[in-house]
Amino acid sequence: MFRGTLWGGIGIIGDSIIATMDTYDQRVYAIGKGPSATTVTASPEVSMHGSSVLIKGMVTDISPGTEDYALTARFPNGVPAVADESMSEWMLYAYKQFPRPADVTGVPVKLAYLLPDGSWKDIDETTSDMYGNFGYKWTPPDEGTYLVKAFFLGSDSYYGSQAITYVGADPAAAYPQPPTADEIAQKTISQLPAYPEVPDVPSAEEVAQETINRLPAYPEMPEIPEIPEIPAYLTIDLAIIAAVVIAIIIGLYGIVKKQK
Repeated sequence: MFRGTLWGGIGIIGDSIIATMDTYDQRVYAIGKGPSATTVTASPEVSMHGSSVLIKGMVTDISPGTEDYALTARFPNGVPAVADESMSEWMLYAYKQFPRPADVTGVPVKLAYLLPDGSWKDIDETTSDMYGNFGYKWTPPDEGTYLVKAFFLGSDSYYGSQAITYVGADPAAAYPQPPTADEIAQKTISQLPAYPEVPDVPSAEEVAQETINRLPAYPEMPEIPEIPEIPAYLTIDLAIIAAVVIAIIIGLYGIVKKQK
């Protein structure tokens, strides 16, 4: 990160701070654990009991070097504090105009609220991003006013810092219970117009009898006269009839023969 020369001298250390000259930009740097700053707010500050609030804030590096105009112009909201494993590449980016690293990790932030007995109860832990921001959605357990603290415990690169905010939880509004499905159905039925009374339906036998009763009466049929009995022929009568028939046949035969 630094370029030294024999004429520029060697780095010296005191009170855990390394001081050395960088002949690359002709500046003297102090290398060591630096201070941090934490901010925290809640949105909304007051909510209904049972609703969530968003706790958010920043953790930034406030070392003396961050006050240089070259950094304040590039980081108007402050230089983000980053994890130890990202520190080398991040310092090259912040102070040496190297490309911005793509896989920077922020620092862990703990969240807690104050109990009536003066002790703290943990909410959870989150991690800031490469821009220094963190956010966490939290639902206050009861009604009342809560003192919420966000604190960064520090690392090998930074001293810790903390900040507080207040969150209020009002009594939840009493909303009427929605009607049940049965109640809705019953109310709907009660608002429908009444059905007309349906007369008794006659049986099939009654319908058939009524139909028969409505048919016109059949006309009376005249009496059919009795057919007189054919008298029986006597034997003599039959004999005479047979003789006449035979005579007719013989006469016809004679006529036909003469004509030939």
